[in-house]
Amino acid sequence: MNNQLKVLFYLSDFALGGSERQAINLATYWKNQNIADVEFLSTSIGKEVPQMLERHGITHHVIPFLFQMPIIQRILTLTRIVFQIRKINPSVILCYGTQANIAVGLLGKLTGAKVRVWQQRGIEVKESTPGRMERWAFSNCTHVIANSEEGKNYVKERFPLLSQSKPIEVIYNGINHIQLNQASTLKKEFENDWIVVQLANLTRYKDFDTLLEGWKKFTDSVLIENGKTPKLLLAGAGPQEVHIKSKAFNLDLCHSVHFVGKVSINDILGWPKLFLLSSKSEGQPNALLEPMFHGHLVFGSKISGIVEALGHNHADNLTFANSDELSELLNRYYRDESHFGLAHAEIVERTHSEFNLASIASKYTEYLQLKLY
Repeated sequence: MNNQLKVLFYLSDFALGGSERQAINLATYWKNQNIADVEFLSTSIGKEVPQMLERHGITHHVIPFLFQMPIIQRILTLTRIVFQIRKINPSVILCYGTQANIAVGLLGKLTGAKVRVWQQRGIEVKESTPGRMERWAFSNCTHVIANSEEGKNYVKERFPLLSQSKPIEVIYNGINHIQLNQASTLKKEFENDWIVVQLANLTRYKDFDTLLEGWKKFTDSVLIENGKTPKLLLAGAGPQEVHIKSKAFNLDLCHSVHFVGKVSINDILGWPKLFLLSSKSEGQPNALLEPMFHGHLVFGSKISGIVEALGHNHADNLTFANSDELSELLNRYYRDESHFGLAHAEIVERTHSEFNLASIASKYTEYLQLKLY
């Protein structure tokens, strides 16, 4: 087609997380609709993303890069990246994650891409100040996209002077329908219990203290009805796993909290009673949006990214600021699953209208074509 985009998706990691799922969703939609010619490049090795890309017939490459590398190694690696990007010859580079943002920013015009997009998809390093290299990288990216107002404000706070000359576009995450696995082994194991899921990696950015303390208060106070035993499934892996398991053990939660590791999204959707996200900071949380899109009720921490995802009409009723509020929400829902009926219906409808993939892909297409042509 005329003006077809040639887009390089540059990822910081080929392990599968929320940002990587978003990149794959957008790339496969564009490819299937013949809107863009797409390829992937990553700064880190992983198995899950390449396997998904191969199923969709999308070419992918890996050149490991860390901006903390010794300077000679960094220069040599960046030279390899330049040659690889030049070979791909994209008109647009969409960056996902800090390492990718910085690598493309450092290379700037050497990549040959007219549009080089710094994407703010999470709040990863809020506690640190950007160094000279990161500021230089940000200044060399031609455009900035955030997936939430929280991300937009974060960029403005992190780069107060540089961001003044770069209008920041907000484009939400795009969610599509997933074919659910009705034969899921997790479903078979837990379907007779009252299941709540936190779908998130076990990292310091999530608030597992509030989650486990709130769950403890809930399970200590609830009267079991009709054999519905409450169980919390932590679906994810990460560096904080030992600490979180120790916390669960100390709270005597070994029988009601289950660490199920990384799971396929189509195995975990469709059957739990509820999804939670207890977190310290978020952009647009796929861990809530995907369950909402597939009909689930969700509760989340009272932080701006989650409030934005839920919508301000019902955020006060579905969010918690501490473990007491989480326990109370769980108790209300356990006692009467119709209690949140209106909010439940409206947040599901919101995801279909505000976050559907076709609409989000169209916004990206219009934005990029405007910048290119």
